[in-house]
Amino acid sequence: MEVEIQPGISQFERYIIFGPYEDGGGSSVDWGWDKKEQRWDVLKRLKSENVKRIEEEVRISRCFLDIKQCVPCWDWFRVDASPRSQHCLVFEYIDHFRLRDVLYHMNWVDIARFIGQFLWVVNHFHERGIIHRDIKPGNLLLDKQSLDVRIIDFGMCIAGERREGKKWGWRRVSPKSGTLQFITPEQERAILREEEFYPSPAMDIWAVGCILLEWWVGKGPYFPAQSVQKWKKLRELWVPMEEYENPIFDITKKRRSSKLQLQKETLFKMKREDIEVPEDSQFFDFLEKMIELYPQKRWSAKKLLKHPFLYEVEYKTCFLYDLVQRVLDSPEKSNL
Repeated sequence: MEVEIQPGISQFERYIIFGPYEDGGGSSVDWGWDKKEQRWDVLKRLKSENVKRIEEEVRISRCFLDIKQCVPCWDWFRVDASPRSQHCLVFEYIDHFRLRDVLYHMNWVDIARFIGQFLWVVNHFHERGIIHRDIKPGNLLLDKQSLDVRIIDFGMCIAGERREGKKWGWRRVSPKSGTLQFITPEQERAILREEEFYPSPAMDIWAVGCILLEWWVGKGPYFPAQSVQKWKKLRELWVPMEEYENPIFDITKKRRSSKLQLQKETLFKMKREDIEVPEDSQFFDFLEKMIELYPQKRWSAKKLLKHPFLYEVEYKTCFLYDLVQRVLDSPEKSNL
């Protein structure tokens, strides 16, 4: 989808800045009042001076204007300020819960409905050749008005190109891109082996699986940022089904076991006490398909949407009405 990108649509004087909203690694975010439209906005001041990359973020975000679950950048301009100029992106302010505000309040039905609806959005990304590359709870909001999942921050997104057979292909990128607790095993391996890395939609699927693991345990992120500790956790989850000279867990080795088994017993030991698991649930198979260590074996979002686990509940039904009420009635409501 071709989108014309014109910086400086609005002047900086159009907005009244009310101070910091939050600070991120690559940007700072301010509250802003749009004097022309008479509404609240969020203004994201970028620390990067890479104009080409900024244009790409704006262009990709506007590829999803037809998907209400996305929060695209609708305006951007340059601020000439000391000691250097900054680029500022403008987004609609959403009255929201952060995902972590409600994630640990979700019951069995809630999480199935949430993951199902979120995968529907992720599938739209992948069908349009876009990999988000930074899916995590901090980039997911729950709209208090529409009760929709809303995705923010398109700064790490990468667009692919159509290749033979109508398949998408993506250019080489740094394996270090993304949030360390959510990067994939294949990225970790490429970093340690100093190999070239080509992204794939399987990166986003892994991140969705990490969110599901965080819900299961009741705290997060599930994986630590450091590689050694991360692979220690993976060793607890996955066990090779055959004797192998070089175990899978030494990711610096080239030869690895291809036959692995997800350990349900380990998962049950880590489970939150308030989660009741139906004995015949397909949950573990569903989770296994997302956190496969080998990217080529991870299921696509489109395939996961047909998984039996999601049909254990009416996942296409809005789940937030009861959930929001439970959150507001909780002892932590004063923090929301």
